[in-house]
Amino acid sequence: MTATDKMFPSWSHLAAYLGDASFRENTEMPDVEMFSLQSMLRGGDRKWRAAMQLIGHEAAADAACDVAGLAFDAYCSKQDANDQVYRLASEAIQALKEWKRIVHSPEANSALNEVANRFFLAVAVGGEFFTASGFRARALGHIIGLCSSVVLAPANPRYVRWLGEAVDQTHRLLNVEESSLKQTISSATLPYVRNRVGGVAGECQPGIPGRPRSH
Repeated sequence: MTATDKMFPSWSHLAAYLGDASFRENTEMPDVEMFSLQSMLRGGDRKWRAAMQLIGHEAAADAACDVAGLAFDAYCSKQDANDQVYRLASEAIQALKEWKRIVHSPEANSALNEVANRFFLAVAVGGEFFTASGFRARALGHIIGLCSSVVLAPANPRYVRWLGEAVDQTHRLLNVEESSLKQTISSATLPYVRNRVGGVAGECQPGIPGRPRSH
């Protein structure tokens, strides 16, 4: 039995860890603690890394898209830059939504890479709108940059670290509550687990088939 098998002996345990209420209330799994933002920091603790290995890149990318959306909504509640910065941020968020709708589309990948970089560079040091952007706009630029990096780097194991950094910065810099971030991550990742509940986690190869997509 591997270390991952011991941490998640079944898909039900993984679902409980990711926040599925129905499994967390199961008396047969009273000791399964839900993940925390702290467990995602600096590349994640062993249990978080094991969970990410099992559910795969697409689930993490879905979560990154939704975290970016949450960060954008938080920024919009208290903007500190001009309308041009808002427009660039909106375009980046739309590109993330489009990628989530049509995963693995070369066109969606290309569009996301272009508009996310455009926004990130515009508000970064030396960027076109750096001086016109406040702290929150610059923070949003960095968060969207991290989230797009998660989406566009399926072969790079650092995507787990980038997701954790994006979540941490959304919490600390844009004052998004931990409960909102945890709910967002749960909602994005649980569909990749629920369709496998009933099996043994260790019997499956890392990377669970994703949820159906609309086209």
